[in-house]
Amino acid sequence: MTDGYDAITIGSGLGGLTAAALYARAGHRVLVLERNDDFGGAATTYRHGALTIEGSLHQTSGFSFPECSAGGSAPEPAPAGPSRAIVASTRREGLGSR
Repeated sequence: MTDGYDAITIGSGLGGLTAAALYARAGHRVLVLERNDDFGGAATTYRHGALTIEGSLHQTSGFSFPECSAGGSAPEPAPAGPSRAIVASTRREGLGSR
């Protein structure tokens, strides 16, 4: 593993990947650590017997929080578009089992 990272993100859920992407976009070297075999945290599918369960939040709209506005109305929610996948790296390093 290479040293000299500007930030280390522990967990590759939606929050961790978002934070890592923002840091990387700003020009920082970022390392994302994940204990599971797949990225995504709760935004992945889980199997229970014959069932496949998708556990992530899909879309929110039609609500606003007063904290989001600066004295005016809250911004309009962005329209939902097609799903996209972002691949940060093609290199994966095993860190051992849990």
